[in-house]
Parts: sequence; C-alpha cells; structure tokens
Amino acid sequence: DCLWAADETGFQPGGGLREQVIGPARKKRQHQQCNGNCENITIMVTICADGAAIPPTLIYKGQTAVRVGHSPKGWTDGGIGRLWIEDFDKKAYDKANGRAQLLLVDGHNSHYTKEFLEDVIFGLLKHYWTQERDQFESSNKRSITKANFVAIYTSAHQKALMPDNIRAAFKKTGAWPFNPEVVTKDMMAPSLKTSAIAQLLLPQASPVRA
Repeated sequence: DCLWAADETGFQPGGGLREQVIGPARKKRQHQQCNGNCENITIMVTICADGAAIPPTLIYKGQTAVRVGHSPKGWTDGGIGRLWIEDFDKKAYDKANGRAQLLLVDGHNSHYTKEFLEDVIFGLLKHYWTQERDQFESSNKRSITKANFVAIYTSAHQKALMPDNIRAAFKKTGAWPFNPEVVTKDMMAPSLKTSAIAQLLLPQASPVRA
C-alpha cells in the first residue's frame, strides 16, 4: 500500500455525438459537423497497488491562479508538477504511517513500453467518459464546457477507478505482484533502423519539389 503510480491524460470538453445520419446513396463516408471546442483539460491520476486512488488533479487552460490548477495551454508544466507532488505527499502521508513510499511516474527518457495507467485505467476512463459525454449532450442538447466538465467527468472517473481495475493495472505491468517476465527481451532490444521514401500523390510546385 506504499507503491504508487501516476500519469496524465487529456480530455476535450466538446466532441459531438456519434449518430446515424441520412446521406446520399452509394456514398460510403458521411460527415457530421461537431463542436469545434478543442481546448484541452489535463487529468493527473494517481493510483496505489492496493487498489486505492487519491482524488485526481485537474488542469485547465487559463492565466488566473485557481485552486484546481491552471497552465497557459492546459498541459502540465514544471510549476504544476511541483504543486502536484506536494499535494500527493500530503494526501499519502497518513497512509504511509512513517514508511517509505515509491511513486512511479511516466515521462522518464528510459520509459518506452509499460505504462501503468495507459494499459488499463485510461482505456476504461475514455470509454466511460464517452458514454457520459454522449448521454449528457443527448439529454441536454448542449455541449460540455469547463463549467460543467467536472460533474460529468466524476461519474466516468468513479467507474474506471474501481479497486479491481487499479490492481489489474499493477499486475499487467508486473510492478505488483512483482513480475519481471512482463518486460520481454523484445521490449529491451535496440530499435531497428528503418527508412522510407515519401511519395506525394499530387504534383507540387517547383519550390517544394525534391
């Protein structure tokens, strides 16, 4: 219960609904106009090997200092990271009860393959988020914004971060129970050199021709 893992993922409040549409006959691809809101909201999720999780950190795009967290583009940065680690330490302090804790964080340059939250948690989280978003937009006939994002996201978060799902994430990556065989020889092998020749489908003007 002192082994933790954390990672971040992004959400765009708007996204539009997936619907059946009527279009011209024999046209395989139909198009739908969607909400153009591409503003990013970053969620920092922290889980424990015993199946527990601490409340997520939400990072909105903005310039004004707010309690939830803000950055110029809605992504984590050095300042946000420092505040997050301080907040994590406060929330995990009582659980540790004086024992040492280990926090596994994505982003190190030696990290290429096994990601705790990407393998299990984030897939479920995006699945449930899509369900909650579509249900909200269908029922209310309006898009999700920063103002109502938390209320809709909370339900998806609770469904995805069930204790069994969290423990499955640690088991699948071999962190707990410890299983080094999860990382295969192929994963540790050097990358193969590859090359490709780009081919443009349409003739280009002389300034951009090779």
